[in-house]
Amino acid sequence: MPDIKFSQLAVATDVSSADLIPIIDASNPLMSEDGSNATISVGNLSQSILNSIAPGTLNSSVIAPNPTFTGNINLSSSTTIGAISSEEISYLNGLRSNLQTQLDENTLSIGTVTTAAVASANIDGVPPNRVLNLVLPNAAVPALTIVPRTASFTLSDSETNRVITVDSSTDVTVTIPENLSAGFSCMFIQLGAGTVSFAADSGVNLISFGGLAKTAGPGAPASIIHLGNSSYNLSGNLTT
Repeated sequence: MPDIKFSQLAVATDVSSADLIPIIDASNPLMSEDGSNATISVGNLSQSILNSIAPGTLNSSVIAPNPTFTGNINLSSSTTIGAISSEEISYLNGLRSNLQTQLDENTLSIGTVTTAAVASANIDGVPPNRVLNLVLPNAAVPALTIVPRTASFTLSDSETNRVITVDSSTDVTVTIPENLSAGFSCMFIQLGAGTVSFAADSGVNLISFGGLAKTAGPGAPASIIHLGNSSYNLSGNLTT
């Protein structure tokens, strides 16, 4: 190689990691035989520079735009990427495929819906063909309780959801008090010759069609529902 100045060397635009770079001893720039001069490959020099960087001190400004990383990259637990926090990055741990694909796998279709004494649910199949099967509890209808009466009386909460039969040869009066629970309801059936009259206690608003408040005769039904705020609805086969 002829004598040439460094300033006369051409700038290499395509460098291989195996290419060599001369290292000149600063104390012996003339490269005499007794100087400690050597060479280093481009690849070894790059690795040496990276090894000298302390963890967490590499600034993104010294990285070329749009770099490509290969292999395993170990990131600090405090690493952030733009507006993506370290916590959000940690959510990526365990992903096994395209994120949308995994979301699609978590959809369920409804399979069988049956009834039994005890409710349960189970999921059959594997993603993405998973099916939810439901067992709903039986909606048992409670049996009606029949309460016989033969004389006048005042309603109480114990009669709610009851069927009260009135079997009397003389007329009977049922008094509706103010203090029954909201939602109270019961049904009356006149069995005897005596009619069943309904009387509102003080403070009670008794609502019935046409103001009727007495059963029409043997076999006539009547129902009472507490609407709240001491207002009651009376309906059925009624007369004046």
